[in-house]
Order: sequence, then structure tokens, then C-alpha cells
Amino acid sequence: MSKNTAARISTVLYFIVLIISIFINAVDGDYFPIYIVLCVLSLVMTISGNKKYKIVGTVLLIFAFYLTITDYQKGNEHNYKMYNKNNSKT
Repeated sequence: MSKNTAARISTVLYFIVLIISIFINAVDGDYFPIYIVLCVLSLVMTISGNKKYKIVGTVLLIFAFYLTITDYQKGNEHNYKMYNKNNSKT
């Protein structure tokens, strides 16, 4: 398998996983493992492939990293609110 083929396959998988993550109904903070998979797929694009795939892979890596960080922070906020809500009743 050539490098461009690996980059092409990871590009297709990236967008498939991204579309699937849109339709998953989950609580904030549950998406970040999916976004980590997106980071790995975009790393494959960045490492392998020609110049076009490297540029696209870098942009998608930044986007996936941003999604990972924000979802992790939202998950922590959600857990903090749920913890305070449950402990304030007792």
C-alpha cells in the first residue's frame, strides 16, 4: 500500500467517523475518545501522503484536537454540576 493510499483511506475514515459522531446521542465528555481517533487518523494523513494530504491532515488535526479539548472540558463541567446537584440534596 502506498503512502497516498493510506492518506486517502484515512481521509475517508476521518469523515465517516466525524459524521457518525454527529449522530451519536451522548452526554458532553463522552465524545472525546471518538475525537482522539480523529486525531490519529489525521496524523496518518499528516505523516503520509503528498503535500496536499499533509496540509489537509494538519488542518484536520488542529480541528480534532480542538474538539477533543473542548469536549473534555464540557465533560468536566457536566460532571461537576452533577456532583454538586447530587450532593446538595443530602
